[in-house]
Order: sequence, then structure tokens, then C-alpha cells
Amino acid sequence: MSAESTPVLICMAGERPYALPVDNILEVAALVAITPLPAAPPEVVGVVNRRGAALPLLDLRRCLGHPARPLDLTTLFVVVQASDATTGRQGMAGLITDDIRGVIHLPATAMQLPATGGPFVRGMAIVDDAPVLVLDVAALLRAYAPPDLIGERMA
Repeated sequence: MSAESTPVLICMAGERPYALPVDNILEVAALVAITPLPAAPPEVVGVVNRRGAALPLLDLRRCLGHPARPLDLTTLFVVVQASDATTGRQGMAGLITDDIRGVIHLPATAMQLPATGGPFVRGMAIVDDAPVLVLDVAALLRAYAPPDLIGERMA
């Protein structure tokens, strides 16, 4: 890995590929029993037990504006964490994906900032002739991770 490339995990949400920076990823796990959270926004599916601690699960499809789909035991989620640059506080959540495609290294020259990427987009790259949006994990956690489960909301 060189300073001129960024390792990212390519995952699917809806029909589109997205990239999560590997620096934000702790693990990929199979879905387990979910405890729903009353009055949670639709993007928050519930919580799971991760090594004795409650981990909020976010539906990446819903966070990115795609319709929800049924979940089953083949569903995967990516455990991510990010620090707020201002406060240094850590946030953690599981992001439910439709599929995991693997890790690739994006050359620095491949990263572009899209004009209308939205609040959760850090950049865009062309991978296998298709645009892939590189997601901002900290922005996703700020927007959707329940602060009572991960500490104060990242601001």
C-alpha cells in the first residue's frame, strides 16, 4: 500500500456500488438477532450484541435513499468506527449492506469530488468503468447512530 492509494471496501446498497475507507472498518459480520429500538428513525434497524456491548445497526440502503429490503441470515454488515475531528470522540455502528465485493486500492488520481455528492460522500472514483461513491463514515454516524448507544452524538 502506498501513500498514493487509499484502500477501500467495495459494498453494494441497492443497485449501486459504494466504497468504505478501510481505516474505518473493524470487521465484516453476518447478521444476528436484532433488537428493535422504539421510535428510532427508519435508517436505524436496531441493535445487536457485539462482544457484550450494544451495537446500533444502520441500513445503508435507507441512509443513502434506496428502498429497504428484507433482511435474513445471509445479510452482512460492516462494523465501522470514526472519530469526530473536532471532539475526538469515537462513534461505532454496523452498516447493513446488500453485498461485499472486496477491498481495492484507489489511486489518489482516481478520487474526484462530485459536484452533488451529498452529505455522506467523501469523493468518487471510477472502478471497472462505473462510478463508485466513497462514503464519509463519520458523517453517516453523526446523522444516524443513536447517541445514547455510542455516547454523545458526534458534532
